[in-house]
Amino acid sequence: MDVPYLPSFRAEGKLEELPLPVLVMHMLSRKATGMLYVESGGTTCWMYFEEGFPAGVHNPKSQDFLGQVLRELGYIDDNAFNQSLMEMAKTKRLQGQILLEMGAIDEQKLEQALGLQVARKMSKLFALKQGSFRFAEEEELPPPQEPIRINPFALVYSGIKGNYGQEDLKKALQVLVGKSCRFSGKFVERKDLFDFPPDDLADLELLREFRLPQEFVRGVRSGPVAGMMLLATLMYCGMLELEEAEFAQPIPGVARTAGTTARSAAPRQAVTPRASPSQPAASRSDVKPSASAARPRAQQGQRQAAGVSPDLQRKINEKYEQIKTAPLWKVLEVEKDAPSEAIKRSFITLAKVYHPDRVSKSGDSDLIHRMETIFARLNEAYQVLSDPNKRAEYEKRLAAGGDAAVATSRPQDARVQYQKGIVFLRKKDYKKAAESFRWAAELEPENGEYQTWKSWTAYLAEGDQSEQRLLQLRDELVGVGKKFPDCFIAFKQLARVYQKLGDNDRYHQALVQANKLNPKDVEVARELRLWNMRRQKQQKKGLFGKLKR
Repeated sequence: MDVPYLPSFRAEGKLEELPLPVLVMHMLSRKATGMLYVESGGTTCWMYFEEGFPAGVHNPKSQDFLGQVLRELGYIDDNAFNQSLMEMAKTKRLQGQILLEMGAIDEQKLEQALGLQVARKMSKLFALKQGSFRFAEEEELPPPQEPIRINPFALVYSGIKGNYGQEDLKKALQVLVGKSCRFSGKFVERKDLFDFPPDDLADLELLREFRLPQEFVRGVRSGPVAGMMLLATLMYCGMLELEEAEFAQPIPGVARTAGTTARSAAPRQAVTPRASPSQPAASRSDVKPSASAARPRAQQGQRQAAGVSPDLQRKINEKYEQIKTAPLWKVLEVEKDAPSEAIKRSFITLAKVYHPDRVSKSGDSDLIHRMETIFARLNEAYQVLSDPNKRAEYEKRLAAGGDAAVATSRPQDARVQYQKGIVFLRKKDYKKAAESFRWAAELEPENGEYQTWKSWTAYLAEGDQSEQRLLQLRDELVGVGKKFPDCFIAFKQLARVYQKLGDNDRYHQALVQANKLNPKDVEVARELRLWNMRRQKQQKKGLFGKLKR
């Protein structure tokens, strides 16, 4: 989980620096298996994780006994409960096993009750906010316990709700001071996993747009503390997106915080593509670049563009990769069945975040290119989803080919990226060419020409002329040729690789195959003619040598 406003994972440390909710989400992100030991106030507790999911717990202070949980669920009556307790005292066996033998419950009810019991014990560990922790990777769950996987998102919410007071929440949310926030696209996809009550989900709708945190908590119907709990839950789960305070939109009925000025929500005329008069779209003059008030840590290995915060660079790079294959509703970070008003609000918000003017003075041509591409794709998504006829046609295509077919195969968009790649290649801008061809290949994976140029330009962009890298390129192009035997460009470029490697026989074979597929290609025909001339010359030399002897 790489979120700028949260601390990075460490295998051991202090809970004051890396709170338990963040540790739980780090385990999920890392798909970790092992034991997390927590020591606080002279007590040692532990939480077991299986492939990232919390799946076992030891909490000496918890009084959540299985029989009580089963009674609360209405699965056993007082008589069965008391009988099982007496049998436990006699035989020292587990209460669940006894109740199963009595016929009081079945396996399904026992599993449900055990899950609730484990979740409650885990939730109470969130009361530990001071102390130390240590993660022992691959350490197994001690018998007789068996792993019971618990929903980590619902666990974080219940842990915060049951153990965090107002002062705890204020301390946790300090990172949001001076910022505006909204929920991210990840939350749109996973919000059902939190088990939020309907009222909480309704309040969270306010965060479809950027809000000032202090105004959001005042606008929550359940009160400020409930609002802070919602913010803390999304923050610890890495599902808040932060921007400068000036991005915040006012909440109707909530007084503005002194000293803050929200950006106008009224969009202007679209730049790319043009919007119809009835449709809003973002204009490049609508958003001015802003200096970052706080500088989150830079992504490792990432060059920082002048005047652009590492957090914004990270968001641009992640969004750029997402829009290549994501369906349109995910491009706009809304639900598939989102109403037109939600689509409009999300579009306006995203168009401000990913407006090209925010990076126009960075001097980073790659970043500017990515931002312009994102901006255009957002406009395209809005034009389709906001028009009932276009949306119906798009959904019809989805129904015919499935979500994956529409999301991952877009021949028209692939062709555009291919043409861009050719232009960049001619300019010898190999890095941009490689990016465009990679995108084209991902959008239309069954196109051998795109796959060939993807491999070739990646080789050029890396600048690694070693034999090992050439051999890797050779293997990639051989694979393309096998999958697409009619792909002329694959054999043409493969011939060049063989020539660089000094493998003359395979160089000739590749030229012959390329010439067979496209006899009109002048370069291949010339190289093949030169090869034949050299071969004839060598044969004559060999003949003259024999005559002299």
